[in-house]
Amino acid sequence: MNIPKEIISKPPSAGLWEGQTDEDEIGLTYNVLDEIIFRIDNNLDLNDLNQDAVKRVKDMMLSAHHKKIMPPIFKIKN
Repeated sequence: MNIPKEIISKPPSAGLWEGQTDEDEIGLTYNVLDEIIFRIDNNLDLNDLNQDAVKRVKDMMLSAHHKKIMPPIFKIKN
């Protein structure tokens, strides 16, 4: 696809300020985050992982749970 290397290697970021990265904002690397989410989704053992990181991911998932739920919809009665 001829994508420039600087784009491929650039850390993901919302780009709100200079030097911001998603990993810095989350406080975890994507590798750690992906591993924890994979294990949670597949009901695999989390005991050998950093428990502070596991708690952080679980807390983030819980705080964002509302985003998975459809908002109430107004229904007109006939």
